[in-house]
Amino acid sequence: MVELQDVEKKILEKALKEQYPVIFSGSELDISFQTLVVDYKEDLVLIENRIPPEYIRKFCASKNFQLLCDTIRFQVGEIRHEGRHIGFPLISNGSPINELRRSERFSFSPDERVFCEIINPFDGETKLTKAVMDMSATGLSLRTSFESMLFVAGIRLPYLRVLVDNDLYVQCVGQVVYRRKIFDLKGRLRMQVGIKFLESEAQTTK
Repeated sequence: MVELQDVEKKILEKALKEQYPVIFSGSELDISFQTLVVDYKEDLVLIENRIPPEYIRKFCASKNFQLLCDTIRFQVGEIRHEGRHIGFPLISNGSPINELRRSERFSFSPDERVFCEIINPFDGETKLTKAVMDMSATGLSLRTSFESMLFVAGIRLPYLRVLVDNDLYVQCVGQVVYRRKIFDLKGRLRMQVGIKFLESEAQTTK
């Protein structure tokens, strides 16, 4: 059994207690799934099965599975079916992998009114407003319903603002680091885009 570090135990315990979304994925499917932790023991994380029936066969054929919980990504070679839920084992051939994003991350639901404003760098004038899925001191991820060249890894975003309840929280230059298809907790297929803040140009307001 994997000996978890204190920080990893606390992250799993927090996900269970606060019921914030974690992300579940398999190597054979290019779609990830938001889900919730149902229970956590020393050797097993129990999560809700939120995989639509049409994706289950291909998903189960995966050679490895990942569970992204806050700043930690866990990876194993097999999962367990536990009735209506999925068991994610913490076993000897699986190990936690630290994410590049080291600072604590906070998740937001659509009704929490946390938005990101971006000026399209290609035309310098079109303003896009997107809901923020989660945010840390070093970056955020947003949700969008479409694929766009704007959200390709490496694209620099000279104008980026984060608004919380219409109040400015941070204004800085950002850079796209990833994008992935994801089913949210409401069963809607979305595009999740990860953006890092360029620290030297960040200006946080409180």
